[in-house]
Amino acid sequence: MQIAPKNLFEAPLERPTLAPGIRLGRGWHAEVGAAWSRSRLARLLVLAEQYPDPVPVLLRLRAFDAAPNRPRQLRAESPGHAPVSLTITTPEPVAVLLHTPHHAPGAEISEISLELDQLGSPFLSGRSPDERLLGLSVTEIQPGAPDIAFPLEFTTSGAAASALVEGWAPPEAGGSWSLGSSAVLHLPGYLSPGTATELVFEGNTLPRSAEQPPLEIDLREAGSVLASWRITSDTAGPWVCPLPDWTDARDRRFELVIRNTMSPHSLGINADTRELGLQLQRLSLRSGD
Repeated sequence: MQIAPKNLFEAPLERPTLAPGIRLGRGWHAEVGAAWSRSRLARLLVLAEQYPDPVPVLLRLRAFDAAPNRPRQLRAESPGHAPVSLTITTPEPVAVLLHTPHHAPGAEISEISLELDQLGSPFLSGRSPDERLLGLSVTEIQPGAPDIAFPLEFTTSGAAASALVEGWAPPEAGGSWSLGSSAVLHLPGYLSPGTATELVFEGNTLPRSAEQPPLEIDLREAGSVLASWRITSDTAGPWVCPLPDWTDARDRRFELVIRNTMSPHSLGINADTRELGLQLQRLSLRSGD
């Protein structure tokens, strides 16, 4: 039987650092490696010297043995901010956007609390001989993460360019152009829209004549085609894509597979020789009929 080390005087112990100025507090197993919580309430220590004022911080967490038929309820609290509640229905990492605390006057450290409604055991679930009780595992902490929300704007004044991870040009006043035959859109799980059923893409394409081949775009996720668009000279957006269930705060990765791109130079518009597809200006949500 594996028994986690215990110490009644936890506070003075040197805690593993997860990110600059953020350490494990009470309620975690002491083993080196993945940081798993050992009680329903676990804490993160935030150093006031590193974060004197609140900044967004993205946490990616796993809840042990979570599944659609075994949901876990998470409540996260950071002093000075509204609590964040989340239902976790997957064992895969989910994304939670918090803010570092408003520190009390003179405080050197403040705590973020992570409370999970139940723990699980690898041994009792038949996964391994490990008899520890496990709750949450921290897989990533990203201080200073972009604090974005739908609708996402991809212009020079928008804050969502971080979601355009591959195959995109830098934002312009009219949006961000896709480059070449593939462009990837990564949406962090904290944007999870609940009951919305469609993604709505707004933007522009290069003008082309009726004699030129249409711009063809397949929107894919994990190899499955969610939507296909055939954009001709008289086709106007927005372009709509069915959104598979997104209630579990998982990150989503969408790929635009694009055919028949053209350059402004080939169309006689200007000297730009880049092969351009869709200029994405805004991404929003809606509920279908």
